[in-house]
Amino acid sequence: GGLLILLSGVGTHHRIPWLIRPREVVPFSVGRVPAEMREALANRNFRFFFLAILAFLVTRGFADGLGIFMGTYFWRLDSEHVFQATAVALVGIVIGTPFWAGLVRWYEKRTIFMAGVISLGVFSAVAPLLKILGYFPAHDDPAYLPLIYGALLVSSLGAAGAVAVPGAMLADVADEHELRTGHRQEGSFFGALYFSGQAAAGM
Repeated sequence: GGLLILLSGVGTHHRIPWLIRPREVVPFSVGRVPAEMREALANRNFRFFFLAILAFLVTRGFADGLGIFMGTYFWRLDSEHVFQATAVALVGIVIGTPFWAGLVRWYEKRTIFMAGVISLGVFSAVAPLLKILGYFPAHDDPAYLPLIYGALLVSSLGAAGAVAVPGAMLADVADEHELRTGHRQEGSFFGALYFSGQAAAGM
């Protein structure tokens, strides 16, 4: 991670002369941090964004944390099939990320994010619910594993959509905030995004 940040900084260093200059230079102080956080949280779009990301990360965290238990005790899969299910989910992420990123050219980022979250939620829940209600094929049915893997694949594709666009969405929020207030606060916004990930992990 640190190496990638360093390479990114070196690779974009030549763009510094073209960056937008702040309207006023305010010296750093400890008291300035809470004031900037209050200003960032006063942005309505950012508040909705932060809560949506937090809800998604908590949901995804539960799904990831309980995945092995669901596979072992709910679906009654052996270790080989649990591994295959994990691989299917990874394939969904790998395929879904460039797919959703490409859709940004034609659709709003918010729409893509919502579609990804809805896909994740629906296809993470539909197969277990069908099994609980007695409508899922029996354990020895040939369709049993393909349906489980299919639901995992589609839910992972949805998760990719919810992962692919938040950074770009937050950059738009930062631009809108600067237009409205004259202040550039990417640090506050992206710091809050990082905090949402830590908060979700804690939950």
